[in-house]
Amino acid sequence: MPRPDASAATLFVVGPSAATAPGSEPLAHAVPEGALVRLVAAIRSAGAREAAVLATSHGTEAYVVALSADDACRTVSEGFRRALGSDALTGSGSVVVRQGADAARHLLRLACGLEPLETGDVEAVGQVRRAYEAAQAAHGAGPLVRRVFQAALGAGTAASGAEAVAAVVEDRIEAELGRLDEWRVRRDAFSMLVA
Repeated sequence: MPRPDASAATLFVVGPSAATAPGSEPLAHAVPEGALVRLVAAIRSAGAREAAVLATSHGTEAYVVALSADDACRTVSEGFRRALGSDALTGSGSVVVRQGADAARHLLRLACGLEPLETGDVEAVGQVRRAYEAAQAAHGAGPLVRRVFQAALGAGTAASGAEAVAAVVEDRIEAELGRLDEWRVRRDAFSMLVA
């Protein structure tokens, strides 16, 4: 059986729809303190190539590297079931899946406080940092998750300064996305040389 092309895998974010009402348990429920590492490990063991989970008291988003949106949803659902005993997607009905640059842009905007999981989330950089640290501890942060989360932390830290005007923050996000795209092109070229 031929091995799937690793360069075909991309970043997906599986999370609550913006239309989800507060308190409606958008994607599972709040992840218990200390369960992030176990949850990331479960998503990886369910088949995700890389994984990270961003959890707040208002919602949870899973960042996974997979071959398709269906694979991403399946691994997130199975990972939640294994780690927490509940299926993250069943009954939510308002799950959004973002892919590639849209997923990266969403995380960058979250880290900068421009697109909070719920209005009023002010500790965005800290939440992104906790998600990244849990992904590293669970060996879920491979090259793509590592690069996207580092870019988000850099953009979020820069945006938290006095110059945190929406236009400046958006420029920073676009610059980080450009660097991510350059990294992808270099990685793909390297993959072709090695193959």
